Amino acid sequence: MRDIEDLFKNSLKDHELPYNASAWTKMSKKLDAKNSGSNGALKWSIGIAGIVLIAASYFFTQKEPISDKVQTAVIINKDENQTTENLEEKKVQIVDVVPDKSTSKKNEPKIEDSRLTEAKTVNPIHETNIDEKVTNLKPPVYREVSTLNINPEKTNSPLKFDKPRDHCLGEKLTYTNLNNKSIYILSPSEELEEIGSSDNITHPLLETGRYEIGILNKDQTFAGSESFNVTVAKQLQINADDYLSYESGLPVLNLQAFTEKEVQWSVNGKKIQENGNSNSCVLFDKGNYNIKASYKDGNGCQSTDEISFFVEKNYNLLAVNAFTPNSSDHRNNTFMPFALTKRDVAFNMIIIDPTNGAVIFKSSNAGQPWKGINKNTGDLVEENKPFVWKVVLQNPEIGERPEYMGTVVRL
Repeated sequence: MRDIEDLFKNSLKDHELPYNASAWTKMSKKLDAKNSGSNGALKWSIGIAGIVLIAASYFFTQKEPISDKVQTAVIINKDENQTTENLEEKKVQIVDVVPDKSTSKKNEPKIEDSRLTEAKTVNPIHETNIDEKVTNLKPPVYREVSTLNINPEKTNSPLKFDKPRDHCLGEKLTYTNLNNKSIYILSPSEELEEIGSSDNITHPLLETGRYEIGILNKDQTFAGSESFNVTVAKQLQINADDYLSYESGLPVLNLQAFTEKEVQWSVNGKKIQENGNSNSCVLFDKGNYNIKASYKDGNGCQSTDEISFFVEKNYNLLAVNAFTPNSSDHRNNTFMPFALTKRDVAFNMIIIDPTNGAVIFKSSNAGQPWKGINKNTGDLVEENKPFVWKVVLQNPEIGERPEYMGTVVRL
């Protein structure tokens, strides 16, 4: 139907009849001569034909087709309260709307024919009924009828987990469960320890590796939330000499630690003031000594090593128990405790006659030893008789007793 209309319209659109002025003049003379009384009827016929021609031209040259449609998009909403797991659906349909010709200009004639009726009854859903050659269609207008209505499902508050610091092997983890349900600690060997709701535990860390803190799922699988590491420092090794050294007049034991870190030393639980890989300690008394060294690595973990050393006799200023005044050997013809000749220490020494308790010699200078003379008589003391000596130190070493005593015999 529409194709025929277009055919007629296109054929008449630019068509013009040829016009010959002389022909029209001849026709006019013949008509006037033949029937001068019929001029009025002829004029009426020509007028009616003109009106019909104008009406037909108007009909075929309409710019806006009667069946023009406006496409309007309507969003259809499924009116349901959706959760986060079932979102509300949106469905868009294209609906054909026939323009209302009643709103056109008042002076335009209202034309009604079968084509208009056909346009009004077009199925509003199926686009296939619309003539693809219709022009001047307005763009679709999308109108949102409703918006999503999301009601999140109520869940428990998220669990809270404190982040533990890294620990060292052998330390204890103190941890508090801040939740209203149990949580768990998973060890590197995959052993679980439960921490009850709002409970506090102290857990010994006996394995190195990664520990995790989390929960158990419904299928009893573990889900970790926080973690920390347990490490151990590189093993420290120390060594000591096999004997004491008296080079300075003191009973010194030399020590050595095999590490690049600075080492802290202690003897029988008492710290040595000086630190370092190489160190020494002074052992004054007879007995067994426990020597310990330790250091901390970059993770704050401590490594320790210890050894034992036995001292066979008490330190007594390295004093001899006999001397020979008349000997040509200057190392043995006087008496002075050897340590006092090596040490830079203030002292007072006296020699006592055990028979009557009299002091027969005094000295506070290591360069003035006793030659065996009784200062009260000026004579040599008796041979093979023991005499008592006593030394009092003015500033003894740390851990050293201030007084020393012994006996010496003149040979």
